[in-house]
Amino acid sequence: MLGKLNRWVMVMSLISFFCILSSCSNTKNISDNYPFLNDTEDNAPVTLLFSNESDLAEEHIYYDALIDVQQSYPDKLSNVIVISQEDDELIDYYNIDTYPTLLILDDLHIKLRIEGPQGLANIYEEVEFILLNSLEKAS
Repeated sequence: MLGKLNRWVMVMSLISFFCILSSCSNTKNISDNYPFLNDTEDNAPVTLLFSNESDLAEEHIYYDALIDVQQSYPDKLSNVIVISQEDDELIDYYNIDTYPTLLILDDLHIKLRIEGPQGLANIYEEVEFILLNSLEKAS
């Protein structure tokens, strides 16, 4: 009886180990599904704006601030990629629960996160600070 129990425990342990091992090998890098996350040819960080289409009124300040930053620093801010609230994979990966949310990424790492209603000057100054500091370190 004890031999059967030990064998059963060993079999269950092996099955659990293989299940865990197979789930680890199936996890993919987020950039496999979103190649634009690795698009750093111009050394500019990737800029994502998570959008809630049902409340675009709050987002217009983000758009205005980003346009102003792009006009002031055309070679430092890459294109802004707007992510729909229906893009569950990116939303889960970056733990987005507030809209709008602006992320500036460097190698998939968040350098700046701004969430919810904000003032134009605040968004502009935070983005400008990150862009200027990241460029000084890269130089």
